[in-house]
Amino acid sequence: MDYKVLLIGRVNVGKSTLFNRLTRSRRMITTPIPGATRDRVYGWCQLTDPAWQIIDSAGYEPKPGVFQPFDEPLVWQQTRQALDEAHLALLIMDGLHGYHLQDRELALMLKKHSYPTLYVVSKVDDASREAALLTDFQNNLPHAEKIFAVSGTTAFGIPALVQHVSETLLHLEDKPHPENIPTALHRKAEESLGVAIIGRPNSGKSSLLNRLVSAQRSCVSDVAGTTRDVVDAATRYHQQAYTLYDTAGVRKRTKVRGFLEKTSVTLSLQTIRRSQVTLLVVDAMEGFTHQDAKLAQLTIKEGKPIIVVINKRDLIPKEEANHLMQYEKNLRSRYLANLAFVPIRFISALKNERVHELYATIAMVAQMSQKRIATAQVNAALKEITQRKPPHSIGSSSRRLKLLYITQISVAPPTFLIKSNAPESVSSSYKSYLQTRLQKHLDLSHVPIRVFFRSRNPQ
Repeated sequence: MDYKVLLIGRVNVGKSTLFNRLTRSRRMITTPIPGATRDRVYGWCQLTDPAWQIIDSAGYEPKPGVFQPFDEPLVWQQTRQALDEAHLALLIMDGLHGYHLQDRELALMLKKHSYPTLYVVSKVDDASREAALLTDFQNNLPHAEKIFAVSGTTAFGIPALVQHVSETLLHLEDKPHPENIPTALHRKAEESLGVAIIGRPNSGKSSLLNRLVSAQRSCVSDVAGTTRDVVDAATRYHQQAYTLYDTAGVRKRTKVRGFLEKTSVTLSLQTIRRSQVTLLVVDAMEGFTHQDAKLAQLTIKEGKPIIVVINKRDLIPKEEANHLMQYEKNLRSRYLANLAFVPIRFISALKNERVHELYATIAMVAQMSQKRIATAQVNAALKEITQRKPPHSIGSSSRRLKLLYITQISVAPPTFLIKSNAPESVSSSYKSYLQTRLQKHLDLSHVPIRVFFRSRNPQ
């Protein structure tokens, strides 16, 4: 079991900036706009050995004069769940604007429910303001034994805070021995299969993630754009560990307005690159669009296996018995003619229909993407492919293009190098033919592959 530390506090007090500093990442959106974070987001503190997990949460912003943080149906529900699983809470307060009455309300709530808590004043860039600020907070939070002054931007005070958090975790009762805690984020990545969940806003991405992990990990709402940060959730299925990444909805470029939307799109595209498999979620009633096709092409360009997930299958009209087959046929002919290898699956996240069957497809394409094939087998496939359709002539001459030898040079995606007498003369149509036939012959029929050509006598 892993130690978990929750960052909690009012809106716009610097929680996400501190999260990025501790995890040495740019996972979270940081902006002066209040309420940018809505879901709870996990990361590993990269400044300690052993490491501990950090949870960033939504900011507390109650109605005037009312302290009811856990009555909110979406964002504060996420914070309550995070508190239930965290070993330690860091109450983050704003050093730039000073003490606020809501800081005290949150502190009293944490104390009332006996949550182990450390008190942190953020946005303190140097020691010149530290003493006065801490005195102000100490006078208003008399039960706080120690208050730390830090800056997520400049790293001021971070080493002292990290050391104290680690020592506090080790002294908590009934907690696991530190030797059982993973020492770095990359170890988690090696053990877990990363799956990015992408798509347009309100297509059902968050509902799908919640179903896959059987928990309310991501905010679900009819309001498009509820998810802004990349929300990750760890789960296991049939002895395989998965890390699922719910991303913000990607709109058409002309409809991406404002800092939050643009940053969300950037984070979503980054998530595709760091995942092993991508699920492209499509609302069955809205249908597959050119924007979805662009997302699919982008994923393939990154060399990532992609599964098209048609959500809300129960709403597709059933005039014919094979209505799903006809839906898929129309989709492929109109939008995926050049991506015939991409698997398409129909689910209903709302009714939990066929959702967990996705795990079999995810595992299948992930295994294909990592497949290594013996050189003799690859060359036998190439020989059969070229016999069926011989290479073309070189330019206007009578000389024919020769493909002399092929070998696999890497995986994820499977990548092949072909030695040729005239690599620069291979036409795009013949490249496409070779790639398609190699996918089928080498049992790589559902993942992208790359094929490069090189002269047999490189200079």
